[in-house]
Amino acid sequence: MTKAVLDKWRLALLWLGLIWFCFLLPFQVELLPTTLGLMLFGLGWILRFDWKNSFIAAFKNPFFVVPALLFAYTGIGLLYSSNLSEAERVWVVKIPMVAWPLALAMLDGKFQFNKKVVLNAFIWGTALSCLLLLTLASYRYLQGNTDAFFYHELMLWPMLPGHYLGMYLSFAAALSSHFAILKWLEGKQKPALLYLFPILLFIIMLALAAIRIQWLAFGLLQWIVARHHMPSMPQTKKLLWLGGILTAVILSSSPEFRRRLVETGDEIRVLVWNDLEGKQTNARFFLWKNSLSVIHKHFLLGTGTGDGNDALQEELQNEEAYFWNGERSFSITEKKYNYHSEYLQEFASHGLIGFLLFLFLLIGPFFLLKKLSLSAKLFLFISLISFSTESMLERQAGVFFFAFFYALLIVDAWRLNLFSFSKSATRVEITEKDINSLGLQIPRSRTKVL
Repeated sequence: MTKAVLDKWRLALLWLGLIWFCFLLPFQVELLPTTLGLMLFGLGWILRFDWKNSFIAAFKNPFFVVPALLFAYTGIGLLYSSNLSEAERVWVVKIPMVAWPLALAMLDGKFQFNKKVVLNAFIWGTALSCLLLLTLASYRYLQGNTDAFFYHELMLWPMLPGHYLGMYLSFAAALSSHFAILKWLEGKQKPALLYLFPILLFIIMLALAAIRIQWLAFGLLQWIVARHHMPSMPQTKKLLWLGGILTAVILSSSPEFRRRLVETGDEIRVLVWNDLEGKQTNARFFLWKNSLSVIHKHFLLGTGTGDGNDALQEELQNEEAYFWNGERSFSITEKKYNYHSEYLQEFASHGLIGFLLFLFLLIGPFFLLKKLSLSAKLFLFISLISFSTESMLERQAGVFFFAFFYALLIVDAWRLNLFSFSKSATRVEITEKDINSLGLQIPRSRTKVL
């Protein structure tokens, strides 16, 4: 097999892995494992002749090096962990945090992917996921389950809890708005209007799921998209106002949204005026307050991988806060919590060193990448916001999302910039002849790697 033919096979596997992974990301069901996408991409990645130059290129990429250091540091945390089983679980879950960046960082410059195709696969995969969830909720509602459309009852994918899917929805909605405007500017009105369907679907899901932080994230990301396009499309400002009004109408029509607003008011009165005692519904304030004690005691190195939640639980033993679950009051010590903030989770578990490495992942691209795409900015902002109220990287759903899009939008951007001045980086394309010889059924619109 010649090198040219091998490159064609590699390219086909790389494309298949990317599309498979991101399309199934909003499902994560065992029947069609999302990890198969990483395996397919890995197979295309490993079929190569030149390893030395690829490794050199990877270690010139800071957005691979830092995730690799953080992953290694998480492994070191096992050495001083007193909860080894939990430490091993956390470390295994974090493997994609280094696998996806490595996979993209080691590709040579001739492999260039049209990211719009990949991101569109994510948009329409998320839309299909929402349609299936709403269909199942409708069936269960007709069977007599009156709560079928709300929060935990609505989010039925076992590997994708509500807060994680909410993050996916906000990101997919922002990408949909961005691509709709791009199509409109290209004079393609019908394809542009087609994106209104997933946007409306995502708003409905966010209203029903009642994940408060994602209401804020959704609004901020839509504003970022609108501001980006205002110079070339001034009417975007009017669209933002109309979209905001429509979103407010849809949100306010959801009983779950109204209930969460009432709960927010109760929480504010409890915390600020010490009113409505026993009606507090959110433990985050007390978790964050006690997490500072854990961080103070383990400032430099942290508690060790897997020990963070145990240390927090010890601090909470002295907390007398009670909460209302809709039926009864319960003590904060009745449940075992994580930090409900990835920033605090990382600082408590791995100390200042781990926290600074983690912070670089989120902030570094704004300073080191000369030209950060709007899609990359949207991804970084949804991560910055979502990580503030949830320990998103403690579960597979959060790790898969962050690792994949970080590699695709950040690591790959640095890789392409590194090869942009190389005259030897001849681009690889799949032609119609190649499709026939490989036996691939790839739509003609996707045959070029842009």
